[in-house]
Amino acid sequence: MLLKKYKLEIILAVLLVFTFTFGYAKVNPDKLSKRPFSLKKTATRPDHDYKAHTIGSLWNVITNYGSFGDPNFSTTGRPSNEWPGGTKNCYLYDAAIWVSTILNGEKWCTSYFYYYEEWEPVDGTQFLMGNEEVAAIGTPKSIHDSYCEFDDLDVKTEHTPLGIKVIEHGLSWSMPEYDDFIVYEFDIINLGLNGYLKDVIIGFWSDLDVSSIDVSDTNIDDLVDYDGYDGSDTNTDEVDWVDPLDLDADGVTGYDDSGIPYGHKMGGFNDSYDTALIEGDGVYDEYALIETEAGLPIMADVDVVIGEYIIAAGDTLRRSTGKPFIGWKVPRGISYIYDGDNPSSSENDFGERTLVPNCSGFVGGSILYADSSKSDYVFPVQDSMHTRIVRPFSHQWWNWESDPDNDIEQYDYQKGQHEFSRGYHFLPNPLDVGAPTFDYRYLLSVGPYDIAVGDTVHVVFTEVIGTGLQGLRENSDNALTAYYTGSKNSSPYKPAPPAQDVHWLLPAPPPSPNLRYSPADQSVFMVWDNIAEITPDTKTKQIDFVGYKIYRAKYTPSNWTLIAAFDNIEGAVKVLNTDRDSLGFVDLPNNVNEYVDQGGTTVWGDVIEAPINGIPYFYSVVAYDTGDETINLPPSESGKSNYTKSASGAPLAVIPKGMYEETPANFDLSKIKVVPNPYKATDVFEDIYQNALFFTNLPPVCKISIFTLAGDLVQEINHTNGSNMEKWDLISRNVQSVVSGLYLFAVETENDKFIGKFVIIM
Repeated sequence: MLLKKYKLEIILAVLLVFTFTFGYAKVNPDKLSKRPFSLKKTATRPDHDYKAHTIGSLWNVITNYGSFGDPNFSTTGRPSNEWPGGTKNCYLYDAAIWVSTILNGEKWCTSYFYYYEEWEPVDGTQFLMGNEEVAAIGTPKSIHDSYCEFDDLDVKTEHTPLGIKVIEHGLSWSMPEYDDFIVYEFDIINLGLNGYLKDVIIGFWSDLDVSSIDVSDTNIDDLVDYDGYDGSDTNTDEVDWVDPLDLDADGVTGYDDSGIPYGHKMGGFNDSYDTALIEGDGVYDEYALIETEAGLPIMADVDVVIGEYIIAAGDTLRRSTGKPFIGWKVPRGISYIYDGDNPSSSENDFGERTLVPNCSGFVGGSILYADSSKSDYVFPVQDSMHTRIVRPFSHQWWNWESDPDNDIEQYDYQKGQHEFSRGYHFLPNPLDVGAPTFDYRYLLSVGPYDIAVGDTVHVVFTEVIGTGLQGLRENSDNALTAYYTGSKNSSPYKPAPPAQDVHWLLPAPPPSPNLRYSPADQSVFMVWDNIAEITPDTKTKQIDFVGYKIYRAKYTPSNWTLIAAFDNIEGAVKVLNTDRDSLGFVDLPNNVNEYVDQGGTTVWGDVIEAPINGIPYFYSVVAYDTGDETINLPPSESGKSNYTKSASGAPLAVIPKGMYEETPANFDLSKIKVVPNPYKATDVFEDIYQNALFFTNLPPVCKISIFTLAGDLVQEINHTNGSNMEKWDLISRNVQSVVSGLYLFAVETENDKFIGKFVIIM
């Protein structure tokens, strides 16, 4: 089902039906034939594998062969830049790291690119996910680390290996400020296969689709852009429309409720466009202001020069209180993709704001750190020292009509010199160069580097997402702030690699308890171990465990509700929910390691409904600590990740149901119900791992017969398990999936019969 190279007009006309009915492919078969390759692997190499980061709000799988995300997420259930985590709303089709250079005058690029798999797991290495596994080879850096190694030594037809090994260390967190990005620290090592490597470019390619909740046009209505300093390419980095830190304390930032600047037309799609609501702060919008106690005082001016003070009429940039802003001004370097207006629709559906959840996420990637390269911008600061700012080498984009089908084209895109680069090192928004909304990919690169045999280049890359341009920028800034948190001798003006100085000194909560739960009648029983109570903090080396919080979610593992909390502290404490909102000061009950959710009223006064039979629920028990004021570590809690999962990592719900000790006398069949009714397959709350509906309030033993409205028997189920509920997987007796329609059902016992109806919407 691969797309052939038709004209754009024909593709746009047929893709609506093709995408909705069959899905879509990303690679042109004509191009595949030009670059033969072999999937043969060295026998001793580990098998290709997927593992998932699911600790924060952004979830993604990684592989041990250089790629991120899963193109088949809709069938495998793996998260692929799923945001918010647990909603099954995915933003990523495929992504990977590329490395390019010139060997003997020829351009070569080692890449993973859809079906080109030129990275392989290193012989004898392990693919690790989770701090318990990563701790076997070193100290974890985040709440949920990953680790793998891959190289390009396996020769594939028509590709010359560069002799590169990559060590990838993934980091993720669950705290609100740091849960919308996943960080990857890369060590790129020259193994010496081709000796000294010159002019090496390292790139991060991503095919993002915003987003899977938009089932009709997931990909073809997208746009791509760059947020950061781009030299003389455009003047888009020289606008001042927003005041993100509200430096004048007037409560206005210049962004609308969707995170779009009022002053940005967004190609004419922005319904909130209003120049009267522009809120400038004297700093170009594509520059981050990173506040710190140890930085230089930043001064304000619209004429920004990288690294120099920002000067406006000789005045230091001050808040309305008169306090000067202390910190760093750094140009962002974010390549990102977002949902544009679909040209096939007459209405403005920019961001798909009517969908639940909508497609308001702006998603991309940025470079937090890269070693000094030949393209570095070095500048004087205070005349007494020289330093530099990390910034990308190039930002490129293309659609499937321009997919690079060989090493030469991949190299040229990395260098920003492809014919479709249009002469730009940092390509502007497609609308600015006459291209339409469509299915785009981006490539963000750093370099060039000369790498001696045995030497290593260090790059820190982050996937980041947020609501609108505002959320994307805020979370990208948070990632940069997190990288230098704890640093003593480095900063965005004096960048240092991960192994030098202190980085990522963020709160480290106790480990997540190992949790098990089981259903009962309108209740769920939970039990967990005490690992959090006996494990020292990875930062302070002290046991700072305080207590447990129990969260519950309905239908999907998202939108969590705090239903109980416990601690080991005498007296009242302030209770914070998952969003860190205060629920007041209360005296919590002492810690326990088991709990029965039957609903009721919490000690802070919230009324929690009892679990409903037949409804899927998820539970998470998190452990939290006191923090450490001596090193500025606030209290933190473990991630909501210990709910039940399948062997492949798919979330598994628990469904309350009643059990009978004996057959009730005069059983009332009229109370039998079907849930959900109507069943909606496209409902965002429908768990793809269930694909079922339930008959509830059943007698202990009965026969259930399901019919079409015309009276044809669809399925027959013998209910004999003694519970009050039975599941139907929506498969007919002919082993076919059922279709939309009105259905009748009959429940029969030895003495009675009940007939009801339900609706299925597929």
